Amino acid sequence: SNGEALSWDPIPEQNCPLIFHNPFVALYCSSETKRNSWQFGGYLVQKFSTGLTVGGTLNAVTSTGRKVFFDRLQLVKLNGYSSDYSLSFNPPYWHRDIKLTVWEYIGLITSDELVALSQSNAQTVQGFIGVNSRLQVIESKIDSLP
Repeated sequence: SNGEALSWDPIPEQNCPLIFHNPFVALYCSSETKRNSWQFGGYLVQKFSTGLTVGGTLNAVTSTGRKVFFDRLQLVKLNGYSSDYSLSFNPPYWHRDIKLTVWEYIGLITSDELVALSQSNAQTVQGFIGVNSRLQVIESKIDSLP
């Protein structure tokens, strides 16, 4: 940042007013004003009640959030700490508009579906590891340039 004031108000955290019950959700994030190079839309945060009375809201979070990317349908398995939870979404300050669509899976989940999802997630992780190692090789070659 160069110290200039923003010409727009940053989008505050958006709390979903619904209670979800299934740990599987699908997400799709889009923006009419994003730059073509922007991939990151924000963080999805899972919130649930601990039974403690702190303002009467769902008052615990599972983590700092899961990254949500633009123009990708993402299947996410959230933590199963509680059968009832809510979601919030935190976009970065530079976004001027954003649309996040969330679908909750409402069918029965069989062990075959869990195995297929786990294998899919493992392949995705391996892909990211491969990309990361290739980036490290490229960075080392760039660093060695005169």
